[in-house]
Amino acid sequence: STTLDLDGAGRGITHDALDVTGALIYDGDLLLDFGANVPSGSSLNLFAATSRSGSFTSVTLTGSYGAGSLTDNGSGLWTGTVGNTLFSFEPATGTLGTAAVRVATTTTLESDANPSVEGGGVTFTANVSAASGTPAGSVTFFDGVVSLGNVSLDGTGMATLTTSLLTAGSHSLTAMYSGNDNHFTSSSSALALVVNPTPLNAWRTAHFTPGELADPAISGFDADPDGDAYNNLLEYALETNPKIGNATAVSCSIISVSLPEGGSENRLALTLLRARGDLTYTVQGSYDLADWTEVQINPGTVGSTVTVPDTEPVDSGQRYLRLKISQP
Repeated sequence: STTLDLDGAGRGITHDALDVTGALIYDGDLLLDFGANVPSGSSLNLFAATSRSGSFTSVTLTGSYGAGSLTDNGSGLWTGTVGNTLFSFEPATGTLGTAAVRVATTTTLESDANPSVEGGGVTFTANVSAASGTPAGSVTFFDGVVSLGNVSLDGTGMATLTTSLLTAGSHSLTAMYSGNDNHFTSSSSALALVVNPTPLNAWRTAHFTPGELADPAISGFDADPDGDAYNNLLEYALETNPKIGNATAVSCSIISVSLPEGGSENRLALTLLRARGDLTYTVQGSYDLADWTEVQINPGTVGSTVTVPDTEPVDSGQRYLRLKISQP
């Protein structure tokens, strides 16, 4: 039998080779012992001779690629696959070739929220698997034909991407694995995702035409299309119609407030509908319309009409109350 130690692509330096000045006769068993430094895709000249004849009884492999054997195909070529590498030995030239065997992969795609809400983050997770080996490389996430980003796979074949840029409506998401020398590319099935509009945008869509929605002077948060001094954000907060004047949606009165130490005092009070749970309602008070202090934040419960008394009595000086609406 003949044993050759192979630990690199350097003939006679990092891998054994047999040179014969005259005729070379193949006979017996050939054992190829691989070290870790023979890269896939190498071509190693193992036997040099003026002429060659005979044949090996067997060609077997051991070492870094694993253990296996090559098969004589009857046409002067020994071939076989060990691990993810295809080996071919050609006796006529004395050359051993190595090539990676690419394995089919499967890519799946999931989301952590479906439906999701526009402006809110949704995380997509792609998982790439194969019958052998852990795929490496990257995954590109697509919304239709639009790329959302490219993410490298981790050591388990997973990649995640988080985005808050998806618009309201229906989306078709896919993940495409890039492939590498050992693994074929693959794409996930389409993931149908529904992105719901925010309550505020749903309200705007219900009250304004598409043309008006495109004009911030009409449908913008600060716009006041009905001229009642209530901008659209305030109209939404109080559940009033932005195209019909609502000058009394918030009212001010003087009420009697019981004191903890006994007795009572008159205070200015603001009455309003706290219609929404996605906004912050802040009642503020002032003596001079310049400096405002907090009276109460988010009074009452969502959906209820609430009366909020001032923190100061009416006889403490001229007082003003206002309602401030803000988005978290």
